Amino acid sequence: MHKHIELIRQDDSHIVKLSLILPCNLIGEEVLFELGHALDTVDADPSIRVLIMESSRKHTGFGADLNELVLQRKGGELVVRDKNVVQMHIGYGRIIASRLFHLRKPVIGVIKGYCLGGIAELFLCCDVLYGAAGGIDEGGLIYGFPEPTIGVMPGWFGPEILIHKIGAGHALDLLLSGRKISGVEALQMGIVQTLYPVDELSHRAMEWANQVAANAPNAVMSIRLIANRALFPDFDEVIVSTDKETAKNIETKDFLTGVTAFFSKKKIPPEFTGE
Repeated sequence: MHKHIELIRQDDSHIVKLSLILPCNLIGEEVLFELGHALDTVDADPSIRVLIMESSRKHTGFGADLNELVLQRKGGELVVRDKNVVQMHIGYGRIIASRLFHLRKPVIGVIKGYCLGGIAELFLCCDVLYGAAGGIDEGGLIYGFPEPTIGVMPGWFGPEILIHKIGAGHALDLLLSGRKISGVEALQMGIVQTLYPVDELSHRAMEWANQVAANAPNAVMSIRLIANRALFPDFDEVIVSTDKETAKNIETKDFLTGVTAFFSKKKIPPEFTGE
């Protein structure tokens, strides 16, 4: 029984909906552990042909839980947690990215509201992404990778797969600036394949899933396998080698400066020194 993951399946259906129930719209190790177990369940069941992944909340998610990377001393000063704890946090996220990438079943992701940081990275591993149309008050998509604004690079395979999916220009625009974009711009860049009003998203995703589920499952699985090999022939080597950069960022003074500013009620922009 999962606390943060719900697997929903109608009788006699070949489609399963994986609904994330994120505490405070943040994704941490407990959620990642449950997500890994749920993906294993889906992968092991031959009767499941398509997975729909979405959040049950208004927002898809604000990213990784920074409280798992830093702790506050009595005087209010923030310090980075033990290296092993930090490495475990980074590693869990990358393990889930790997599980999604190697999943034999096709995955359609549904993203709405704020979809930022670590949660945006994991949804990039979906084969198809549907986004919510409209402004933020209507549940419309706001997408981005704000990590460099707090002194760290995205560490859950986001940069690597984003560059391959939408090209270096668009990807580096988002990754280096840390800016947030609307659903319309995400569609123009190719991050999402289409936009629908938020109250239509689940229905539209189910339509696509039904169309795919009606096809020969072995053929569908082969297509996904070959497509992912073409997208990332050296996936396993890359995902192991690049996590070191994120860990190095977290050990810097700039990261503590950024996180301190992030948690501050004053919301004063951090001044980075390069240390």
